[in-house]
Amino acid sequence: MSITHTAVKASGDVGLAEEWNAEHTVTDPNIVKRSTTLIVAANDSKDKTRADYVCDGSADQVQINTAITDLPATGGQVLLLDGLYKTSGTINVNKSNVTLIGMGKSTIIETETDDMADPLISVSDVLGIKISSIYLRKGATLEDIPAILMADVIDSTIENCWTADVTDGHIKIWTGSTRVNVINNHISGPTGHVMIYNSPNVIVLGNVIDTEEGASSIYIYGNTDNCVVMSNRIVGVEATTGIRIDNVNCEKNLVVGNNCAGCGTAVTDLGTNSEVAHNTN
Repeated sequence: MSITHTAVKASGDVGLAEEWNAEHTVTDPNIVKRSTTLIVAANDSKDKTRADYVCDGSADQVQINTAITDLPATGGQVLLLDGLYKTSGTINVNKSNVTLIGMGKSTIIETETDDMADPLISVSDVLGIKISSIYLRKGATLEDIPAILMADVIDSTIENCWTADVTDGHIKIWTGSTRVNVINNHISGPTGHVMIYNSPNVIVLGNVIDTEEGASSIYIYGNTDNCVVMSNRIVGVEATTGIRIDNVNCEKNLVVGNNCAGCGTAVTDLGTNSEVAHNTN
């Protein structure tokens, strides 16, 4: 697919966008190198004229995945414009140093089929990823799929996203991940909201979680060490445990200053050398 970029020259820059090659890299060493941003529009986006890819309202993960694939090997940004993206498969972030960003809650990714068994967004075996400003929700009558799954991921962030009505973990940080941040997200629906398994050095900070049933909202298990869970607000029901450290193999985790309103138990700590303080319910 041929992609044309408008020639824009910022103050102090050298060279124009026409001097980029097909891989979006600058070949002339005298020209300032810039990061790549590719724009995807939904079928109902208000303004599609500046988009590199336009979805048709069905299987929209195809265009989004194509944009990710078309980024240079060094990474870049895929911007999802406002609108509803209907997906029948997973959006795969399988390249390092990629930002997938929407325009806030007006960028909606929604499942369209009942037989989708994989996450809405999957990130695996990469580093330097940011998922930001996207609303993910279940549109079909699906069971047991996460909104975002990160596995074997390093130095990455999920921030300022919304999830609703998915199950099997809204945000799952899975085996082999480390130094992942889950920050300022709003999560609502069934349980298993943030699940951390065999993944050390995860920060879960400033999230708002509205739960509809029992079990744990933030769940730390497997061999998960040195995580920080701080300043989250969990609105639960009597059967809910706000935060659970599941076993003795979870060591030196810090759980401080979380408000678990309405939960039967604020924190259940079965870990080793945990620091648990100033949590309320």
